[in-house]
Amino acid sequence: MTMSKSLSVIYKYVDSRRRRIIYISILNVVVLTFVGYLWNNQPLYTGEYITELSHIQWLWEVIGGQTVDEELDGALFINVSYDKQLAEHRDELGETIGTTDVTDRKKLLEVLKLAKATNSYKYLVLDVRFEEANYQENDDSLFEQIASMDRIVVANHKDIRTPRGFPLSKSALADYYSTITATNFERYLYLDQGRTSLPLYAYKDLTGKEMSETALLTTCDGRLCQKSVFLKFPSVHFDKVMANGDQRYYELGHEILSYLRDDFGEMSEGKVVVIGNFVEDVHDTYIGMKPGSYILYRALRALEKGEHYVNWWHQLLFACVYFIISCLLLMRHSLSDRIPVIRRSKSRLLHFCLTFFGCGMLITMLDIVLFFNGHIHSILFPSTYFAIIKYVVTYKRMKI
Repeated sequence: MTMSKSLSVIYKYVDSRRRRIIYISILNVVVLTFVGYLWNNQPLYTGEYITELSHIQWLWEVIGGQTVDEELDGALFINVSYDKQLAEHRDELGETIGTTDVTDRKKLLEVLKLAKATNSYKYLVLDVRFEEANYQENDDSLFEQIASMDRIVVANHKDIRTPRGFPLSKSALADYYSTITATNFERYLYLDQGRTSLPLYAYKDLTGKEMSETALLTTCDGRLCQKSVFLKFPSVHFDKVMANGDQRYYELGHEILSYLRDDFGEMSEGKVVVIGNFVEDVHDTYIGMKPGSYILYRALRALEKGEHYVNWWHQLLFACVYFIISCLLLMRHSLSDRIPVIRRSKSRLLHFCLTFFGCGMLITMLDIVLFFNGHIHSILFPSTYFAIIKYVVTYKRMKI
């Protein structure tokens, strides 16, 4: 029997009411998939259950699951927290109103010259803040050094004015979004109204692949992708010394520019060198406090691993779940009603437990399973969408 004949037989077998339910369910799948894609492109209010995800990841690591901490082998982190100097601070009129501490420019210049001389690093990320209000004469030499180097990017920010001579062509945004009600860092936004983020700049430099927006869609290297990605981190604290005795980061002046100077070429060989403040510049994530410079590196690694590309197998799984839930809601059946073993069970405890297993729970469980595959999908919109449908069907007695 051909496919067309099979569909014809099924079409004749299914009555008009069920056909209408199928049509509406297919429409729901299309709406949920498309709007879900747009929702996942947002940096805020995507509705992840961060507490549950942190507990699940912790349990996964306890039973022997792989942690992303292993990715640190590809990076060399250099801490500038204890390498400060006093600088004049000026107001918007250019008048000096006092002094403030900034990262030591001479030490930065020294380590950049060292990196250029050895030239063994894979890429260099300079996550240091340069503001016009704190401009100093010796900034010029530092900016010239940055401009003369390959495979380097320096952090820029939307809320500051950069000094004259700042190498804008080798800078990119290093910001992340938060609000009064959403204070935790969850998703990293790679494209912000056409402006490139620091990890995306480095990714393009390293691979030649560029992310671009066309209408409502975002593509990278000709493939559909998300411009906002939920980043995973290990549950362990980001301390200087790990449990096995290895160091996560090194001090700029005390170590790198001192007794480790001669080893710098070997230490940085084939690695992403990240220079930033790993002590004071920390942010709250779903799994604890993490340094901002480490977040930037993890955002770059997510791009290198292809976590920003839309996974079509995941989309197919969600589409199937959406279709089943939609059909059950419109037919006014629960999932347990369609499973014979559960339907015939006389266990009150089982039926009581199943009262907690609704549409939102089913979508959440699927999202948790895919969490271990490296992708987090926003389930806020589909959960709300199905809750509205259930309300309409139940209380307004919608007739299908």
